[in-house]
Amino acid sequence: MRRLALLLAVAAALASGAALGQANDEALQRAFTEGMQQVQAGNLAQAEAIFRDMLKRTGSPRVKLELARTLYLQGKFDEAKTLFHEVSVESDVSVVVE
Repeated sequence: MRRLALLLAVAAALASGAALGQANDEALQRAFTEGMQQVQAGNLAQAEAIFRDMLKRTGSPRVKLELARTLYLQGKFDEAKTLFHEVSVESDVSVVVE
């Protein structure tokens, strides 16, 4: 009986962890979409703030790339160059060609 209770507790913990991870992924996806929309609308300062916040939470090369692009569009070339270089040496950056 104790073993069953332990197994149920472990299963519940795993399920809640997966749910939290999924919620976090969804929140990050929403933030990324918002950042991209801000870039498209020309609201570069807002996009920069969104991507900076995301980069603190994820360290994602794709987010770093979009932050670099946003900085470049604002004329912040030195910081953009640094980030572009960091992305260029990352091995797990996916490129989508449309």
